[in-house]
Amino acid sequence: MKNFVAFVINYSSKLDAVNIVTLCSSEDKPDYKLVMNKKYGIKGGKTLLNDLNTISKGNRLKTINFKVVDDTIKSCGYAFDIFEKQKKAIPHILLAYMIDSQNKSNNLGYVIFNCKRGACFNVKTSDLIDKARLYNKHNVRLLHNAKFVEATEDRGAHISLFYANSIDTFTVSTVTRDRIAKYSIEKETADKSKYNASQLAILRAAKNNGKAYNKVCDPRLSAEQMKELLEIDDLGFDCKALASPKYDVKVLRFYKAEIRNKVDLRCYVVKSKKTGANYLAYKFTVPQLVEIRLGAISGINYRKYMNPSTPASEMTEIRTRLERKLWATEEDFTEDVKNLVSKVEMYKRRASKV
Repeated sequence: MKNFVAFVINYSSKLDAVNIVTLCSSEDKPDYKLVMNKKYGIKGGKTLLNDLNTISKGNRLKTINFKVVDDTIKSCGYAFDIFEKQKKAIPHILLAYMIDSQNKSNNLGYVIFNCKRGACFNVKTSDLIDKARLYNKHNVRLLHNAKFVEATEDRGAHISLFYANSIDTFTVSTVTRDRIAKYSIEKETADKSKYNASQLAILRAAKNNGKAYNKVCDPRLSAEQMKELLEIDDLGFDCKALASPKYDVKVLRFYKAEIRNKVDLRCYVVKSKKTGANYLAYKFTVPQLVEIRLGAISGINYRKYMNPSTPASEMTEIRTRLERKLWATEEDFTEDVKNLVSKVEMYKRRASKV
């Protein structure tokens, strides 16, 4: 079974016609190839459908940004005249989602069709949102069949299709992520010496407030570590998995922020060579952990650079190289916004004089 997608990439008001591109891909990967690029009159809907049925030959076919109603080709996005209004910055077409194989609800990015270049690009979700926001700021639309929606209290900034389920979904094979064991740190014999005043103050306050002070009663933990661990426990994460003096306070604060933001922590899991247990990494610095997280977000094999001896700067270089193999750069799918906006404004002024 193959996937066929058809979509409008241009419009002429003088001819009252649109250019339709049809692409074909495998069922499980976005290896789109051009099948047809043909012009149709707006009233040529039946002819278009006959051509598409002939081309697809019973395979799955989706019309991305148009529909045919009573022989008329109608837009399923912004009005077709946007292709003329933004002639110097033609909107792209959103073709497919690219989701995480380990977490199907995690949308890593999109496949877009660059109408100007006539080519497909994989674009990270964060990159597409950033550019769509910037385009909107200048009253220019980045996409034809989807719109940018700014963040609200209920949901973050996102890209919203004009018609749900109108595009394909492909899976990116990402790194297998192991579960975090509750008691994953190797057992150590604690020195039962007396606590210092700061530690006692933390423990007494925790006990008086009904908190699980027994989870952080190891005297080798500093008062700062105890405080961070109790706050982590308050967020609903069992802090016993982190209750070791090996975890630097800065690292605990990093994990606390990730837990508060409901981040999947499994990308930070490493396996103990001694016990085989899975535990959250403690040998990395915060900048290194950030690089690991960025790799997980991008859907690349971040394990290739997940080594505490690899400096964060080197991790950045490796991550960037790996991302370039999977995702497009800004130059691939967009133009310099200042240049783009000046072109659009110039075109609008010219059009108003006609």
